[in-house]
Amino acid sequence: MFLHRVLQMTSLLVIAAMCAAMTGQSVVAQEKRGGTLRDVARLFPDEIPPNAAARRKKAGATSRIFHGAVGVARVKQIIAKPIPRPGGGVLVLADRRMIQRLKKAADLIEQKRYADAATLLQFILDRSEDSFFHPNPEKKTLYRSLKAEAQRLIGEMSADGLRAYELQHGATARAMFADANKEEDVSAVAEVSRRFFFTKAGREAMYHVGSVHFDRARPLAAALCFDQLLQHPATAAKWEPALSLKTALCWSRAGMPKQSQAVLAGLRETVPRDTVQIGGTGVKLFAETNDSIAWLQNVFGTGKVAWKTGETDWAMPRGNAARNGVIVSGDDRHFGGWQSPVSTLYDVTRFPTDSTETENDRQLWQAVRDVKAALELRKQVALPRPQPLLVNGTMYVRTIGTILALDPGDGSKQWETFYDATVGRILRKGEDAVPVPVNSRALQTLVSQRIWGDSTYGTMSSDGQFLYAIVNRPQRQSLQPSRTNSLVAYNISGDRRIGQRAWTLGGPKGGDPLFSNPLAGTFFLGSPLPLGGQLYCLAEVDGEVRLLVIDPIHPETVVWSQPLAGAGLPIHQDLRRRLSGSTVSYADGIMVCPTDAGYVVAVDLTRRSLLWGYQDQPTSNGPGLPIPRPRRPANQTRWLDSAATIATGKVLLTPRTGNDVVCLNLLDGSLAWEKTKQDGLYLAGVVDGKVLLVGTNTVQAMSLKDGSAVWENPVALPTPSGRGYIRNGRLYLPLSTAQMAVVDIATGSLLARTNTPGDIVPGNVIAIGDAILSQGIDRVDVFAFPMDEKNVAKK
Repeated sequence: MFLHRVLQMTSLLVIAAMCAAMTGQSVVAQEKRGGTLRDVARLFPDEIPPNAAARRKKAGATSRIFHGAVGVARVKQIIAKPIPRPGGGVLVLADRRMIQRLKKAADLIEQKRYADAATLLQFILDRSEDSFFHPNPEKKTLYRSLKAEAQRLIGEMSADGLRAYELQHGATARAMFADANKEEDVSAVAEVSRRFFFTKAGREAMYHVGSVHFDRARPLAAALCFDQLLQHPATAAKWEPALSLKTALCWSRAGMPKQSQAVLAGLRETVPRDTVQIGGTGVKLFAETNDSIAWLQNVFGTGKVAWKTGETDWAMPRGNAARNGVIVSGDDRHFGGWQSPVSTLYDVTRFPTDSTETENDRQLWQAVRDVKAALELRKQVALPRPQPLLVNGTMYVRTIGTILALDPGDGSKQWETFYDATVGRILRKGEDAVPVPVNSRALQTLVSQRIWGDSTYGTMSSDGQFLYAIVNRPQRQSLQPSRTNSLVAYNISGDRRIGQRAWTLGGPKGGDPLFSNPLAGTFFLGSPLPLGGQLYCLAEVDGEVRLLVIDPIHPETVVWSQPLAGAGLPIHQDLRRRLSGSTVSYADGIMVCPTDAGYVVAVDLTRRSLLWGYQDQPTSNGPGLPIPRPRRPANQTRWLDSAATIATGKVLLTPRTGNDVVCLNLLDGSLAWEKTKQDGLYLAGVVDGKVLLVGTNTVQAMSLKDGSAVWENPVALPTPSGRGYIRNGRLYLPLSTAQMAVVDIATGSLLARTNTPGDIVPGNVIAIGDAILSQGIDRVDVFAFPMDEKNVAKK
């Protein structure tokens, strides 16, 4: 009998633990929240069975022991459930009852029943997990974060509503903040700022968290916290002018001078007599906004500035964090022409001839020619995927098997990595290699992927200190898809050996237990975004797409991560996602993450939480009924990449699974407009409200406002041969006819169409000084191309 009683009590403990785990709260925490739960039950009486009281009485003392725990059946109704996307990934969608609570809260706010609304909204914010819901049942492509919507509803309440919220939850927030401060628990303080931001204690907690980031030299994280407080001037006044000065200093040290200038300009408008008190001393402010950064550095010093690249550098795909970069004038150097092959394995500074090239070189070059001829025979538009970078005066290119650092002045090689194991195993005989005859299918497959298909391999990024690249894991069978890969950092600055590996993350699980590898088993989906001294990466971990945040100085510890979506097919079975080179875009505190699993997800970096999600395409007409996708015409191409472009509060998407260009509002993910891509290949950028689309035979401009055509007619051109760039209001576009075209963006007129020196076919191009740097399918070229208006007109 005693044993039976012990087993019974053990079962009850397990059930209670399950309840607590599913709600993300301990039993003690549930008891503390008993009032909130009872209030929620009062507002939703239909959720309590009519005979619940009788059942509780019958349960007796045993039930009283666990009176704070939520019943298992009730918890199952609350927990968010992943909703599968046919043929794709999954998002975690909120349970119907949670959505009902949110809608009920909105209705209560309309009725000015603020206390009841605050109860329901805080119940949502107190949950440990977030989930998505459809804010508009008729628009099944848009998802919004349940917690973000709850925060929005609280923030938009009237003054009476906010007073009611403070009265109801301010004491709890103060107690939690006091406990967290006493324990010196920064994560607990951050939890207060996220759950109770619209209380006085919540905003105090946000300021505290920002100050911790500031003291620990995390300028971007600090700036985001402080900037959140600046959005509420009445509250921010208690910390001024220190708050504005610290915010501006953080933006500046995060490498974002425009944001810093905006904060300082706002401070100058509010400060009497243009003088601020700093350390008890009056300091006169700057006279002009353009002088504000110099004034800031003169007063506070440069401090520890996050590694950054120069204004004229091209350090990541598409130029900047918003993926909307333009070439900045300022480098007036003159460059002579030179060329260098990228299909050789050893001495890249020589052009191979019959007397100098090796047998490996001949095999590789022949494979490139064969694949190129096959593409031309099929009349298939295929642009090269490797994109060159220009960082601190050095050009970096990814070849079929190596990474090269070249001097753009004369093409001399500064350093080169060893070629990777996949190339070696195909071309060499050895213990792990299979001898392959010339023109083998394996070699052609490798060449086809590395040059024309694999953006994950072909794109790199840099923060000025390191060069970051994705390295594939060697397989016993050379072309067998791997379940993991690695993110590698190479030294390109500082006292350490230039070109040497600084660190490697990822790789297979089950490595040497003596060496910590927190990201073992990870597949990095694309090159990282260096931002504010940290790296933001998209990666697949155990079948889940995540945003990973890494400190490049201490990469052994992940700073934080955010699950985004389930991946659907395992990565080694999904060729499209493996090769897509998915990378994040950033603007205004929001990180936009294309998962390439059917969804784009936005993350609020200040709160480190989900903001909204967008489904690339509707996928079903009902439960289990997939929408038949229109068959893609044989001559129609996909978008070359799915990176989001951010410009003036809008997000432009070019999903590789779709045929449209989609424009969303950055803050809430709502659809602004959607247009058919027609012959579009890639989005070149946004300039002065004009969205530039490069197609197979045209360049067209669409209005950022509504997607309408801006130019009277598209510019007709031959097929492009790579990605172009924007400079001084012009689009410079490489053409398959061995030419460069120059298009005036304001008028849509063709200013020039000029033959390249030696009739080379340019590839992906960037500019430096008066020259163009081009990485094509088998060579790197630098050739003069005057940029001033007079010379372009002569062309």
